[in-house]
Amino acid sequence: MNEAQSLLAGGRFLESLGEYEHCIVEEPSYAAAWDGMAQTYESLGEFNKADRCRESANKIRAMIV
Repeated sequence: MNEAQSLLAGGRFLESLGEYEHCIVEEPSYAAAWDGMAQTYESLGEFNKADRCRESANKIRAMIV
């Protein structure tokens, strides 16, 4: 997760996506990784994908509460 955030901060969006995806493969219910993917997709201008990732994060959080 830290690597993904660093890559995102450095503008290396595609590499960041790969790291977030790796987090999600390892733990699909990791809402923070879904949020990170959403932020990365926004940076790439892919707002529909960003919205879907945020929806996933919100669903996960709703299930936990």
